Amino acid sequence: MFSTYILSMKFGKDERIHFVGVGGISMSALAKYVANNGGAVSGSDRERTACTIDLEKIFPINYGENPTVVDGASKVVYSSIYSTNSS
Repeated sequence: MFSTYILSMKFGKDERIHFVGVGGISMSALAKYVANNGGAVSGSDRERTACTIDLEKIFPINYGENPTVVDGASKVVYSSIYSTNSS
């Protein structure tokens, strides 16, 4: 499971991890974990919610569907509800 992989990683500020669907309960928890353990994090979600507003205090979040938000990320984490060829 990928969450086990994330939990075992060493994080540095030189490699950004981008979380797609960061407003979801699992993605938000993983993103917070990485950010709180020294990782560089960014996120995106379709809409602004109470959860994403809280996360904005920790790392930048982009809203809407813009594939360029992952540019420069060393890793991209997304939920199985998203397709790799979503438009």
